[in-house]
Amino acid sequence: MLIGLILVFVFWFHDHKAMSGDYTKLTIKRPDDTFELITDSEQINSIIQIINPNPRNIGKGLPWFSYELGSLIFENESGKEAVNYMVSTRNIHIKFGEVETGFSF
Repeated sequence: MLIGLILVFVFWFHDHKAMSGDYTKLTIKRPDDTFELITDSEQINSIIQIINPNPRNIGKGLPWFSYELGSLIFENESGKEAVNYMVSTRNIHIKFGEVETGFSF
């Protein structure tokens, strides 16, 4: 039974979308407190499409809090959703690990 639960978690972790929704605004906040604002919904959707299907891992190397972090803040009328990205690895930090994106913001 334990092996079955582990397999279910692995399949869920691999296929789970890190981001979902229709967002109208994206704020990219860099560690040096500079930011970039994107309001083009096609560009925002393309960033989400890069994040969702990319490989994930359960954190390799240093713990995520040891990295220099920036933030991606997605907004729409119903609220905000934020994820952190690690500057040195260019990966998105999610609850259970990392999404390998190669972003260079």
